[in-house]
Amino acid sequence: MSTYDPIALGVTVGLDAIRADAASVLPDVRHVHMTCGACPSQWDVQLTDDSNLYVRYRWGTFTVSHWDGEHLGDPFVVASVGSDFDGIMPTGEMLDLLRRHGVIA
Repeated sequence: MSTYDPIALGVTVGLDAIRADAASVLPDVRHVHMTCGACPSQWDVQLTDDSNLYVRYRWGTFTVSHWDGEHLGDPFVVASVGSDFDGIMPTGEMLDLLRRHGVIA
């Protein structure tokens, strides 16, 4: 069985086209609730596909996990976005980071 390797075949797609295609299938935000505005900043985010996220910013690290109301999943986004002592982030910046990491449209 052979695998399809677009790079080996010389197939290229512009990054903007890939992002546009991904955005068409990504959920959007239905509701955001900032549960702590101090350090650490943290939010409960409900998406239009009915999934829920727990988002946290502490020690300069931005993390996103799935949250079902009882169980917190392992972070599927972990990004260093600030200094080691930073833990305060505005909601708008958090939403921008969710978009940049391909979590929401």
